[in-house]
Amino acid sequence: MKNILKYTLVLASLFISQLSLSQHQQAIQQSSEYLKQLKQKLHLPGLSVCVAVKGKVVWQQGWGYADIASKKPVTPQTKFRAGSISKSMTSLALGKLMEQGKLNLDEDVRTYVSYFPKKKYPFTVRQLAGHLSGVPHYAAQEPTVKKHYTSVKEAMEIFKNRPLLFEPGTQYQYSSYGYVLVSGVVEEVAKQPYLDYMKEAVFTPLGMSSTMPDDITKKIENRATLYFILPQDYQKRYPAKVINQAKIHEVHNAKVATIPDVYNEDISYKWAGGGFLSTPTDLVNMMVNYTKVIKPETLKMLATPQTFKNGKKTKRRYGIGWRFDLEKQDKRPMIHHGGASTGGRSFLLYLPNEQIVVALASNALARYAQNEAYQVAKFFINQTQK
Repeated sequence: MKNILKYTLVLASLFISQLSLSQHQQAIQQSSEYLKQLKQKLHLPGLSVCVAVKGKVVWQQGWGYADIASKKPVTPQTKFRAGSISKSMTSLALGKLMEQGKLNLDEDVRTYVSYFPKKKYPFTVRQLAGHLSGVPHYAAQEPTVKKHYTSVKEAMEIFKNRPLLFEPGTQYQYSSYGYVLVSGVVEEVAKQPYLDYMKEAVFTPLGMSSTMPDDITKKIENRATLYFILPQDYQKRYPAKVINQAKIHEVHNAKVATIPDVYNEDISYKWAGGGFLSTPTDLVNMMVNYTKVIKPETLKMLATPQTFKNGKKTKRRYGIGWRFDLEKQDKRPMIHHGGASTGGRSFLLYLPNEQIVVALASNALARYAQNEAYQVAKFFINQTQK
């Protein structure tokens, strides 16, 4: 009897999946053609997409190679560098701890992370997570990080003694180092290591089974090989000894290389700032299932752009781990974040009114963002409105 019931449920699931696919077939075809052209235009080795409509994943697909040399194709299971979307993931942890009454976003950061050195000015968790604290970003010409860090506290050694760039709340300065400190807040408040808390309190309940730290010391199944799209004059730009470290392939009439060792960093120093691996499907699941971690009003708060002390808008449309925009032509509200890293680009777009989520990821850094993700969303909007 149990086997019959299980078989019936499987058939029902397949029927619903096929029905959903047929309902969105035109949008899928349009999006597929658009993204194949985008992949070719940007010379991407591999590209992956996932789309959800009204709480259901309706399409997930990959093109090209996760690894060119072995001709391993991109699939929905291919893991890419999420880059700064790691900040959005971390913001959900902040929201959860706030809802539990354990964290006050307007409290001095050192109330929670007492080991962080005292600065000229105090700054709050809200200012820190909104890039208004003055904590610096990577310095110009900063050397590639090769050291493997085993704790958040240890990773702070890189920047903890650097002075603030300005009085908190008076300017905006995007800072991935700032999110390393945010992860320190998370683990001190949660009373457990940051990575453990993220897996337990965020990734598992949201169905993000393929999201994990990009630990280069470990063999990770389905991790995409990282590539760099070479400019036409690359032989003049880069020393021969650097070029010789890379394996060069041709992709859509352009040269694409594996990342030379000199540029391939160990990102254990910035898990919260840009250190997770993920898939477009996991990123979509994060938005589809977010109410399993935080309330809708909390997400709205996290996505609400912050203001300076004088009440003026920052013009960066940044809240806490999320950006908010109105689409220029259609004036639709958009909550989003991108990720740019060595060997990867990702983008996550959520349209709250239409309940559409689009996630894109590739294994080379390239210029695509909300415009491209919104175009995919628009194909589905147009079909659902018919």
